[in-house]
Amino acid sequence: MVLEPSGGYEKRIAETLAQAGFQVCRVSPHQARAFARAKGVQAKTDALDARLLAAFGRVLEPPPRRPADAQTAALAEIVRRRRQVIDFLTEEHARREQTSEPCVTAMIDAHVVLLKSQIAALDKAIAEKIDACPAMAEKHDVLQAVPGVGKVTAAVLLAEMPELGTLDAKQAAALAGLAPYNRDSGKSSKKASVRGGRPGVRCALYMASISAVRHNHDIKAFYQRLRANGKPAKVAIIAAARKIIIILNAKLRDDQLKKAAAAP
Repeated sequence: MVLEPSGGYEKRIAETLAQAGFQVCRVSPHQARAFARAKGVQAKTDALDARLLAAFGRVLEPPPRRPADAQTAALAEIVRRRRQVIDFLTEEHARREQTSEPCVTAMIDAHVVLLKSQIAALDKAIAEKIDACPAMAEKHDVLQAVPGVGKVTAAVLLAEMPELGTLDAKQAAALAGLAPYNRDSGKSSKKASVRGGRPGVRCALYMASISAVRHNHDIKAFYQRLRANGKPAKVAIIAAARKIIIILNAKLRDDQLKKAAAAP
C-alpha cells in the first residue's frame, strides 16, 4: 500500500494496514509530485492523486518501511513534542527581544517559564521510556559512548532512526539526510549538497557535530583537516555529522553482532 504523508493524519491508516498484514510505503510528496509531472499530469485532485500513487507503486516499487514497535512509536511522539516546544521557546525569546510593553513582556516571560517546565517534563518522560525498555536503554548507552552525542541526540536517533545498526554507511548517511549529491551537467559543476532524509535526525546530528568538533578527538582532527584543505566551516560541520552517523551505525551493528555471537 502506497501512502503520501499528510502531516501525521496518515498514521492511523498506516498502522491499521500494517496490523492487517499489508506492507506500507510512505512516499515523499516531492517524489509523488515529480512522478506526476513526469507523466505530464498538472491537475491535482484526491482521485487523481490516488491513481498516481498507485501507478508510482507499480512502476517504481518503493521499498516498504517496517512500522515502528510500540515503544519506539511512543518515544517518537515525545521526542517530536519536545522539538515543537523548543521551537515555541525560540520564538518567544525572539518576541521578548522585540517588545518593550510591560504587559506583553510579562506574558511572554510567564510563557517562557511554562515552556521550560514542559521541556523538563518531556526530558523526564523520554528518560523513563528509554529506561523501561532494556534493549533501547542499551542502545542509548552505546550511542552516548561517542563523545559529542548526548542524551537528546541519542533519543532522537532511537525514536526517528530505529534502522540504525542495520544499514551500510551510505544508507545511514542518506537516511539521516547527510549524503552529498552532485549537481553536474556538461561543463557545469555545482557544489554537492545534502538533501532528503529525516530532518529531525539531521538537525540533531548537526548540533552533535558542533559539540564533537570540540570534545571528540577524532572528529576534531577530521574537522580541522577539512578546514585546512579549504572547506567552509558549514561544509566541514556537515561532513563531521556524516562521519558521526556512520560511526554510530557501525557501533550499534558491532554491538548487535557481539551479542548474537555470545548468545547460546
